[in-house]
Amino acid sequence: MRILAVCGLVLVIAMPAVAQTPTLKISLGVRESTTTTAIGSVNNPIPVTAPGGGIEYFNRDAQTLPLDNTWKKFTFDVSATGIDPLGGLTGNGLINSNTGALDCLRIVRPAGAGATAVQIWVDKMEITYKLNDFDETVISTTITTLDGTNNGGVPYAAGTEVLFQEPGYSGSTAAMIQALPVSVSAIDTTTGQDDSYSEMARWKWLYTHAVYKDSPWLRFTSYGSTLKERHPTLAIAGGPGNLYLSSSVSVWMKGVPEPASLSLLALGGLALLRRR
Repeated sequence: MRILAVCGLVLVIAMPAVAQTPTLKISLGVRESTTTTAIGSVNNPIPVTAPGGGIEYFNRDAQTLPLDNTWKKFTFDVSATGIDPLGGLTGNGLINSNTGALDCLRIVRPAGAGATAVQIWVDKMEITYKLNDFDETVISTTITTLDGTNNGGVPYAAGTEVLFQEPGYSGSTAAMIQALPVSVSAIDTTTGQDDSYSEMARWKWLYTHAVYKDSPWLRFTSYGSTLKERHPTLAIAGGPGNLYLSSSVSVWMKGVPEPASLSLLALGGLALLRRR
């Protein structure tokens, strides 16, 4: 009876964690640029900002990542339809360039959505676009699978920082992220959406920002000259040259909450097994 009572208490404690899976809001940040490199190519120099351009958000805060350790595909409409009309981080809400470069994934913790500390994985980024001419062919290009294909075919070693800087890197959101060693971005060779490679990041939110105290956000950025696969070139549909009819970028992600929550869920599962 005493064992059953203890297990019952664990279940009562664990139930809120089961019923309310923590979530994150995911958006795409594109730096409008004058780059002329091939769409989907990586290892570009830091792009030159186009006149009136800057970093624009696409499908801002419209998609949700449940922190349930399950891979989910996010697709962003990189066009005048998908752009945030209020402007991005430094953008004006308008399409000012025919091409751009990946700047960041905008990651927001919704108010009241749980998880003070999180861990996410990113994998398999692709771009799909259609040329604005009589050719209706849809072009799909894999930007990266984070397995070393863009490293001369040499697999990345575990712990290598490849596509994204550590979460505390960006000065735009550093005040909302606990600094190193909690803030980490590195290749994980044990899990992936299409193979065993992905890029893992972990961080802890801070709730001291005057404006974003209840809902902090992260500019998970590819900015920086030391990364292996920085600034993939992206097509932007609806630019001044009207070069592309459509354009979308997809990326796979999964995440988990802080270890304490995972331990609690595990205890709840153990209690169920014992009751049987």
